[in-house]
Amino acid sequence: ETAEQGFQSLNDIGPMSADVGMALGEIWRWRGWPERAEQRFTALVADYPDLTLAKIDLANAHLDLRDWRLAESEIKPLAKDYPENASILALDRRWMLHNERQLVINGFGAKSSGSTFGGRSQGLDATLYSRPIDYNYRAFVSTQYDHANFQEGTGHVAFPSIGLEYTNRDWRLTGALSQASLSNNGIGTTLTADYRRDDHWSFASVLDINSSQMPLRGLRTGISASLLNASAVYRWSDLTRASAGVGVMHMDDGNQRESLNLAVDRRLITQPHYKLTTHLRADASRNSESNTIYFNPASDVELGAVLDNEWMLWRRYDRSFSHRLQVGVGLYNQQNFGSGATWMVSYEQQLKLDDRFELDYGVTHSSHPYDGVKETTTKFFGSLNLLF
Repeated sequence: ETAEQGFQSLNDIGPMSADVGMALGEIWRWRGWPERAEQRFTALVADYPDLTLAKIDLANAHLDLRDWRLAESEIKPLAKDYPENASILALDRRWMLHNERQLVINGFGAKSSGSTFGGRSQGLDATLYSRPIDYNYRAFVSTQYDHANFQEGTGHVAFPSIGLEYTNRDWRLTGALSQASLSNNGIGTTLTADYRRDDHWSFASVLDINSSQMPLRGLRTGISASLLNASAVYRWSDLTRASAGVGVMHMDDGNQRESLNLAVDRRLITQPHYKLTTHLRADASRNSESNTIYFNPASDVELGAVLDNEWMLWRRYDRSFSHRLQVGVGLYNQQNFGSGATWMVSYEQQLKLDDRFELDYGVTHSSHPYDGVKETTTKFFGSLNLLF
């Protein structure tokens, strides 16, 4: 933010300075405003056709904006004409990595003092994406697996699926078909739509039939559900964003769950090796039925705040090792059961071997009341992002 203000002051003095214009456009990219940066670099390329750095930054902005064909048409001539330019080599490698396969895995194991979501539980989500097809498409296969021990018995279910993703400058659309391992659950259909309106506004929606989001405690007894969610995000800059979401889930036991989620994220401290961000949350829900086997409050509201500390411990080019400590507190109110405090502490390490391989792992310890009974949970989690 301070750098932007300084270069903006210089730009006001000398608006035709290519160096100042380049610096300002790069800062806009880094602050998450690719359209604004694109306009600046487009003007610089038009005014200074021999300015190679402006062409490099314009191609990077088009990659940020998912304008794949246009980005390739800019990158290939640069790589051919300047085969030893370090910035162009980095740009060309970014394009190469975009065209690789991608594997994303997230997993957890948890132990709880109560049985609302299982005394012991495990989960795994894995998605394998193909290389891009005709620039805008990727096929994928995925699976979700959940397992938990309840007082009344053990529950486990897998949701293998196959789907197709489409992305362009403004949209990301996905469609997937799945079949749960439980024989009483029909074929699942998931449709998602994410729309990026500009540098600040984005919107998302999900339609999920025979959803994997149905609580496992209900799934194991033959209850299935379908849901519809919609959300909006306003992002001021790299420092601040706010979001709001609404959702409806209809279970085939007659229950309908309605939810509302509000969030604000604000960066408080930004230093070369340390960042502090605060996350504020407000969530509410209500259900039309009572006395269901799964956790199903008549209505509830939860308020929470988390301080998110990130430290970069070591970095050399694309390799880095960092860690993260989150501390949160909140208040939960459930109809007919009053209010109770919540808290959480989470520690995470993040290892990036290169620009192809990222591994995160950590542990979270938390406390939350359910039906007036406080439960403490310890969860170990990990994630892998691999390009190959």
